[in-house]
Amino acid sequence: MIDQLLTWFGLDWLDLLAPSLAFLAFLLFARGMVARQHGKTFLVLPELAFILFELSFRFLFDQGNLYQCLYRMLVDNGIGLILASVYLSMYDHHPKILWVPGVLAIMLASLLFWGKLFLVKSVGFLNQLSKYEINLPKPNALEDDGEADILLELGADDQIEEIEAMLKKEGYRWKKAFPVSVKEDADAGNAYWLYRDGKPDKSWLAALKGDTENVDEAEINDEVYAIPTLPPGEIPAQAAGYTNDPEFGKQWYWQLYGEELFAKIKTLRPKRKAKVAIIDTGIDGKHEDLQKIVGKTGYTDQQGHGTHCAGIAAAVANNQTGIASLNWEGKWLQLYSYPALGDRGTGTDKQVAEAIFEAATANVDVISLSLGSYSPIPSRSQEIAIQYALKRGIIVVVAAGNDDENANEYSPANIPGVIVVSALAPNLEKASFSNFNTSLKFPIAAPGVDIFSLQANGTYVAKSGTSMATPMVAGVAGVLKALNPKLRNQEVWRILHETGTLVPSIEQTGRMINPLPAIEAVSGRRGAQ
Repeated sequence: MIDQLLTWFGLDWLDLLAPSLAFLAFLLFARGMVARQHGKTFLVLPELAFILFELSFRFLFDQGNLYQCLYRMLVDNGIGLILASVYLSMYDHHPKILWVPGVLAIMLASLLFWGKLFLVKSVGFLNQLSKYEINLPKPNALEDDGEADILLELGADDQIEEIEAMLKKEGYRWKKAFPVSVKEDADAGNAYWLYRDGKPDKSWLAALKGDTENVDEAEINDEVYAIPTLPPGEIPAQAAGYTNDPEFGKQWYWQLYGEELFAKIKTLRPKRKAKVAIIDTGIDGKHEDLQKIVGKTGYTDQQGHGTHCAGIAAAVANNQTGIASLNWEGKWLQLYSYPALGDRGTGTDKQVAEAIFEAATANVDVISLSLGSYSPIPSRSQEIAIQYALKRGIIVVVAAGNDDENANEYSPANIPGVIVVSALAPNLEKASFSNFNTSLKFPIAAPGVDIFSLQANGTYVAKSGTSMATPMVAGVAGVLKALNPKLRNQEVWRILHETGTLVPSIEQTGRMINPLPAIEAVSGRRGAQ
């Protein structure tokens, strides 16, 4: 019940624990003050140590950036101080000693909140402050955020001013691509989007890349597509229902794993909910099987591709509604939508890279990417964003593609470090459309034919594609992260690979995920508890 209320208001347990600690710390301090007034002993140092701990609590355990931690810490302590002042007022002992700083803390938090909205729109000041650096816009820098022509990556010790004359001559404006400093990330910190009216001049692009003294890379901002879904065939019959979800019988793949899987997930308890980011066309956050588990980052999906993926990854199981995932009663996974593709299922490298970066800075646990394009050379902007996510311990799962070709010719599947998912048919052979992925470092396979999931209009439909296999893997990865938040990308792939099922097409697709032994490998417990 509490989990559901927290999810409804977009909160988590930390948002209850932190202000409670603040209240307890200042309440103990207030009791000590009252005790000393009555001639009793008051040990100041332990109380001050506790206050110091709770002041640093957000910075130690919150997953937000510096600005977010500071803002939340002020709110926590404002609440704690004001509540503790009530105790002093009961004993008529100068409640203003706590009440006044409490109000000031709330006022300062309000200034930070509204100040950020103003300053981000004016000069991006707090966006840089959240990354420990103040960096005002340079002359000729772009103020609006339209669609870019080119990604420019400078060397770690180079500055945009060094090629400013060259850019101005061609009529280009620029904007910092990612809100980090070079010190934090050498690649992301020195990348820029270049803009001008009209199409980019590819011959000038070659000249730009020829400036090897300053320029590490320059590339056209190309289109990216949702991996197209294919119409379903006849959905295989499901042997039995392991949950009370009415459409469970249409999810044929659960019979591959048996009732023991749901018996296990039902009895285990996650250390915390894992945050799964769906970077796609959006998510219909009002869908009956998602509405209580979708975070604040997206509630619409006109195209439907993202909602279908979201349902596969994390639809609430055993809620007497719709379908099931491993998200038992919504206790395991929280969904976040980062729309990067439009209503037609298309976007650009820039939109995808920025969505990945936004998800990474929000400290999600898993990123699911059912998108891509033919690109033998990986998209550099996406690669920078994905490497940033991987460094932060985020699991990145991507679709192999639907062209029955080698996934190493498709981006982001060919970006180093990602888990690449091929699709299997009900006979556990490679789906006829699926790209093969075993030339890449982290291949895995999952069912991807006739996958029954959610429609953006509140209904349900079956679709096929590596787009469907990918969120299935992302959902399992999220469960593993919920059990052990310290797991990193390569560790998750190793667990999925070592516990995976040998399938006929293993030489093309890798092993098929087998959630039960993977969960047991992380939880350390075998058999129903």
